[in-house]
Parts: sequence; structure tokens; C-alpha cells
Amino acid sequence: MRRFLKYIINLILFFCVFQGNAQQKVICDSITKNPISYVAVTCPEQNIGFYNFENGYFQMNKSITTYSFEHFSYKPKVNLTIHNLDTIFLSPKTTTIEEVFVSKRDKFISLKSLKYDNYFKSFPVTYTSELVTFIQNKKNLSYFIDKISIPLNNSKFPNMEKINLKNYCRINIYKKNNLILEKIYESDVKIFNYSQKDKVSIDIKEENIVLDEKGIFIGLELIVLNPEIEKSRISPFLTSMESLNYFAKTYIKKSFEKKIADLYEINKATEYALGNKHKNKNLNLALELELSY
Repeated sequence: MRRFLKYIINLILFFCVFQGNAQQKVICDSITKNPISYVAVTCPEQNIGFYNFENGYFQMNKSITTYSFEHFSYKPKVNLTIHNLDTIFLSPKTTTIEEVFVSKRDKFISLKSLKYDNYFKSFPVTYTSELVTFIQNKKNLSYFIDKISIPLNNSKFPNMEKINLKNYCRINIYKKNNLILEKIYESDVKIFNYSQKDKVSIDIKEENIVLDEKGIFIGLELIVLNPEIEKSRISPFLTSMESLNYFAKTYIKKSFEKKIADLYEINKATEYALGNKHKNKNLNLALELELSY
């Protein structure tokens, strides 16, 4: 937990000097020349990062000239010196579509969110962070995931109701690849007002993503658009009940970190905050799933 707090403090300090020492750049598609939004812009020397704006622009700190750029649909550029560049071009990924045999799906399961925990109802996700839940099928079946919904408890922040600020967030799906989390899907960015008590929902029936005994990670990520970070937050509901259909374990993840070893258990975070009052209680992200097979 201390390491995660240190990361947050470094991020705040980084952006405190951004305003007076910044230069605008834009990220574009190398073929269409159109701007690309929500690109992960990281500073290898600082071990921190942010996302660029919807119009493709971001602000470069003049004292830092080397950045890395990553987007799910584009080839990454790593340790690029951009001091003399006005535009950074990213090349689209070329993907080979493997032949997939999909049997007729005539059985459907709708898993509503389990009862929320009475004591620790929700967990605030702030800055460039993500809550990821590893789910693993308990039954001897392979399910297709048709829809994922994550309920939000943003009314937890009543002082935010009159502030015209928005949440930018998305749902990501990962699989284990040795010691790394490999992203296999990311949703479009969803935008909510702070006072909205709503759900983040995605329909992924056409993606043919399978939930089996190997398991996958489902994450809710807060998108922070530089440099407005100080009030960004989103609060998904948590549950302490166990599902009969899948095993679950929830972690806190830094947005730009991929090592499984760097995931931090949410239950350790709640124990750290509340001491023995919450010890040995298994909390998880309150997922709602629609499955078929």
C-alpha cells in the first residue's frame, strides 16, 4: 500500500509543475492522419503516465523529452524523443484473424450483481488506477461472455453533485501471459457525471471471449486526461458474497503497469484502512455478467 501511495504522490508532484512548463503535441494515425484519443503517454524516467485528450493533444513537460506511447489498436512507440516533434504518428496494428468455430449458443445465464457489502460498500478508484478482478469458472463448461456491467456508487461523493466534472472510464479484459497481463479487449471510453449512480456496461458478444478454468481478468479503469487529475474518481460497488458460478479475486492495478506481481489485493488495502475490523473478509468488484454456451 505504501508503494502505491508513493506512486500517487509522485503523480501529483509531476502535474503540479506541468502547467507552467508545458508544450502541446498531438498524436495521429500514420495512415489517415486523424487524431487518436486516449493514448497512454508514459514517462519512463518518472515511471508515471497519463492519457491524451479526445482531440489527440497532450501537454509535454519541457524538462522531459523522452516518452512512450501505447494504444490497444496501434503499435507502441517506446522511449521516443519528441522535443522537436509537433506530431507523433502511430501505426495501426495489423492483425491476423484466426478461424474460429462457434457453436450455436442456445443457453444463456444472467448473473446479477451479488448483494453489496454492508460495511465497505464501494471502493474509490482515483488517478491512473484500475480495479481488476480475476474470475475463473468453477464449472466444467466454457462460457462466452456476452455482456459485462459494473454498478457505480458515485453518489458516495455528495459534495461533487454541483461540480460540472465528468468521469472517464472503461472496461478492460486481460489474460495471463506468463508473468504479464496481456490486454485482449478494451471498451470505448464511457463518460459519466460525478453525481450519476449508474452502471458501466459493454456488449461483447461479437468478441467471442471465453470464461473457462484458466480464467480472465476484468478491469474497471479510470481514465485521467492530463493535467486535470486532482478530482478524478469513480466508485464501483463491492460485494462480500461468493458466486456459485466463478471464483473471484480483486486487485488494485496501476493503469500502465502490466506485471502480475505488481497487483495489490483490495482486501489488503481495506485491512490497511480499517485494521482488524475488516480482516479475512473477501471483497470483490460487483460484476454483472451475461453468459452463453
